[in-house]
Amino acid sequence: MNRTTFTLLLALLVTLLPDLALANNAGPRPRTIVMTDGEIDDHSSMIRFLLYTCDVDLQAIIETNSLFQRHGHSREDWLEKQISAYERVYPNLVKHNPNYPTADEIRRKSFVGDEDPNHLGGLLYLEEKPGHKVVYMPDNWPNTPGSDRIVEVLLNPDPSPVYIQAWGGGNTAAKAFYKLKKEYPAEYDRAISKVVMYNIWYQDDAGNYIERHHPKVKMVYNSSFFGSWDYNSLPHTAQFIAHHVKNNHGPLGALYPQLYVSEGDTPAFLYMVNNGLRNHENPLFGGWGGRFTKVPNLANVYVDAREDGDEKRSLKRWINQANADFQARMDWCVASSFKGANHTPTIKVNVSDNLTVRGGQTITLNADGTTDPDGNSLSYRWWQYQEAGTYPNAVTIQRHNQKAASLVAPTVTSPQTVHIILEVTDNGSPALVSYKRIVVTLTPGSAPTPAPEPTPAPAPTPANCLATGTILREQWNNIYGTAIVAIPLNNAPSSTSQLTLFEGPTNVGDNYGSRIRGYICPPQTGDYTFFISGDDHSELWLSTDENPANKRKIADVTGWTDPREWNKYSSQRSAAIRLEAGKRYYIEALQKDGSGGDNLAVGWQLPNGTQERPIAGSRLAPFAVTSTPPPAPTPPPAPAPAPAPVNCTATGTILREQWNNIGGNAVSSIPVNKTPNSTSHLTLFEGPTDIQDYYGSRIRGYVCPPLTGNYIFFISGDDNAELWLSTNEKPENKRRIADINGWTAPREWNKYSSQKSMAIRLEAGKRYYIEALHKEAYAEDNLAVGWQLPDGALERPIGGNRLAPFVPVNSNVALSGKSPETTLQDQVAEVSETFDAYPNPFGKAVNLSFTLSTDQTAIVEIYTLQGVLLETIYKAEVKAGGLNEVLWDGRNYANGVYLAKLTYGNQVMHKRLLLQR
Repeated sequence: MNRTTFTLLLALLVTLLPDLALANNAGPRPRTIVMTDGEIDDHSSMIRFLLYTCDVDLQAIIETNSLFQRHGHSREDWLEKQISAYERVYPNLVKHNPNYPTADEIRRKSFVGDEDPNHLGGLLYLEEKPGHKVVYMPDNWPNTPGSDRIVEVLLNPDPSPVYIQAWGGGNTAAKAFYKLKKEYPAEYDRAISKVVMYNIWYQDDAGNYIERHHPKVKMVYNSSFFGSWDYNSLPHTAQFIAHHVKNNHGPLGALYPQLYVSEGDTPAFLYMVNNGLRNHENPLFGGWGGRFTKVPNLANVYVDAREDGDEKRSLKRWINQANADFQARMDWCVASSFKGANHTPTIKVNVSDNLTVRGGQTITLNADGTTDPDGNSLSYRWWQYQEAGTYPNAVTIQRHNQKAASLVAPTVTSPQTVHIILEVTDNGSPALVSYKRIVVTLTPGSAPTPAPEPTPAPAPTPANCLATGTILREQWNNIYGTAIVAIPLNNAPSSTSQLTLFEGPTNVGDNYGSRIRGYICPPQTGDYTFFISGDDHSELWLSTDENPANKRKIADVTGWTDPREWNKYSSQRSAAIRLEAGKRYYIEALQKDGSGGDNLAVGWQLPNGTQERPIAGSRLAPFAVTSTPPPAPTPPPAPAPAPAPVNCTATGTILREQWNNIGGNAVSSIPVNKTPNSTSHLTLFEGPTDIQDYYGSRIRGYVCPPLTGNYIFFISGDDNAELWLSTNEKPENKRRIADINGWTAPREWNKYSSQKSMAIRLEAGKRYYIEALHKEAYAEDNLAVGWQLPDGALERPIGGNRLAPFVPVNSNVALSGKSPETTLQDQVAEVSETFDAYPNPFGKAVNLSFTLSTDQTAIVEIYTLQGVLLETIYKAEVKAGGLNEVLWDGRNYANGVYLAKLTYGNQVMHKRLLLQR
């Protein structure tokens, strides 16, 4: 081959594979082994994983069993079918990344491991957590092709880590480690020290065995996937799968077995995706696969780290970005050219991944060399991942939304670390993000004071639009709901502040409204597109000039978005609006927060295509309030309080009310103004657990403080729950003091910061009205309330010796659960609609029986606890009052908990079934 021919060929390769440089410069791809028990969500995770095999050095896929899939699924050839589908889209995939392995290579690396159900004997359902006792030993188990492959990989002289993913059980790895120790003692320490084992729960006893007998294995234990990546917990559900995976995306996507994104095992390989977050380098770092913290009493075990009191947040904060990346890769399956789909930006910065500095030193950060392979516009965000570093305080990053930023290193007395993340987002479809993590080590001492740099002359400012660098923010507190119209804009705000960026603070409170308003100075004449993000509801208004009277709404958020999530709803983006340089325009953003997270930001796209999201202070000026709002009217003097009762009589019980057949999990859906279906009295401030599905409950009455002083209240519950307390015995003076927007296990008091109230002063001898609301959807259910007394004593739950029941005005109605308006037909329906299972637990088959009060079409279906439909076992017209029976044969399913669902008309009933051989 002559030099001219070689040059032409090289040019052709660069044209066909523009992503080649990106792929080869991403650093070494982590070596990985996947162990899967073939559960339905494993099928879904595997489809996604195959699209990320270009980012890892695949060593093996091993089919195993688990507590939930005791016989495994290798006999079903599900993996072989997926690899065949992958083979059909492979010619397109390699046009987007040349590192994809061939289908034959994946086949050669596919093995069967331990699927012997006898190796699961004596294990309890989900009992095998870090630090649990070891039930079995793998010493005498036979080797398998899967365990032999693990041994082969670990004996390889390559010193780089080997990441073993346990999507199901870890028995196969346990056997491999035993073989290494027994048969290769001279190589054992070197081989075993390379292992990082990422466990989605411990789904057999292998995790506890490895902790004790192979302590040099780094064990990462993830339980936070449950409630973040499992069934229906993601923001991308049926519509996302239908449009971006199953339909028109090739044979691999067509195999996706579920209607929803239900991929409990996906975090195990996202941990290794080398997207710049360096997640796989250290469990403490955090990234798409979560963030973990060391267990103090175990040699080398890491569990989910809590961020802001929530162990799921380290996963949830990345989900939208991870799914956008998945969406793009599904597009690669059918895009026959590189230009036919979107790709992540390529980041280049001026500093190394790890810096060591002293206090006072200025760190200059510049991403000037960053490019996008598709020619898309890019936006930049530098931020501190405070939870990942050891330095406890926030640092200020100057120009954090620009390509070049800087920060001054804080002074420390002992070495500390600060993690700085650069996010670069393109404006492609979908919008994709690349990352750069810079770990800054702060050392004691101070840097020498540098000579001051000359201040650059400011750019000339348009004659009549002075951008002063700030914009006005106003906040009104204690406003409930999420409707924008609830904000009392004509009243004086509770607080005001000036922002240097068109972005409000995040997670500052609940039940408030805010307005950010001022003037915006366009730098160019032309068409501008505006964007708004916010939680909960938000609106963006723009005037045709500087007069607020001429404003009009140009964009809104009718649900909620994550911070700076610009493309969740089409309504977030305005039409193109022509603005003139040098002219100032009045702009206003409104936000109403209910509960949970809260945020508000506004961005724009300039006529030249540049995106500034959020808009910087260099474009802004605050609104000048022309007159001082009139002071709030002085409330009339409060009437003298009635003398506090000297004997708050705790009668030993508290009233519980329940409303049945209510869908969803929103507390607001409980019809508290209607007669409950049932009432009871509790001797402890704790409701019953695991009683049924789709109901709401209220526990209310009076609490009698034994001491005068500050009390702290706690609430636990599943699903959502709220705790209200009055300033006295009157219910109308109650206010919400704690809540749960998710779920907790029974008496789990510290999962969320919102579960704990502020300190509230109560007087001994005085009774206070208290009320707990609880909305249950399906699966487990519980509710409990506790408190901490002024002397520090904890009573969780609160005992009956502190309680007295609330007595409704019409006590006969309340205690009977019937209102005078209830018709005879309604009463018959309540008592005659039944749904039962016998025997339960069952070993082979269970008989389901039901009776309905009206002629209906009845449907009985069997689901997993994750909501996956297994079978429809009954569908027929039934007669009112008749007993209907259907048998479900569970012999083809693994031991575990299932849901039987009875649907009739618009009503649903559930029954939990326990299959236990």
